[in-house]
Amino acid sequence: CTSLMHTNRRQRFCWPSEQNLNLHLQIDSQSAAQLNLLQKLALLKLTTLMDKYSPSSKQGWNWTVPKFIRKMKAPDYKDQVVFGVPLLLNVQRTGHPLPKSILQAMYFLRSHCLDQVGLFRKSGVKSRIQALREMNEGCPDGVNYEGQSAFDVADMVKQYFRD
Repeated sequence: CTSLMHTNRRQRFCWPSEQNLNLHLQIDSQSAAQLNLLQKLALLKLTTLMDKYSPSSKQGWNWTVPKFIRKMKAPDYKDQVVFGVPLLLNVQRTGHPLPKSILQAMYFLRSHCLDQVGLFRKSGVKSRIQALREMNEGCPDGVNYEGQSAFDVADMVKQYFRD
């Protein structure tokens, strides 16, 4: 930063690149709580400016500010055991990366169904896939896939990884 003289007063002048560097260093040294407060104050200032300078809703345009301050409710997975449960939560619950029933399904496909053409391309029957899903949710440790259609089991595995 350099100093400039203006009619009996001294004013500090900084180049934009120097200002950005100083701001960057100041932000890096702030705690999470301080950054959160800074975000709230900036949003308040932005809201004030938008209220002051934006056209009113009577003219057909209105500025809406999203509510960043509202806390998002974290989903609970108490009623879900297999489908829709994040992989990280499954590891925390069981110590395994995938539920046992999904591993059994993959083993069944690998050992009994490799000769099926279009195994993951062709769809299974919705009602049977739903029944397989319910079996997995009801008793995830003891699912027997013997006698099941390879396409139904493969479709259920695809759905697991989609959910």
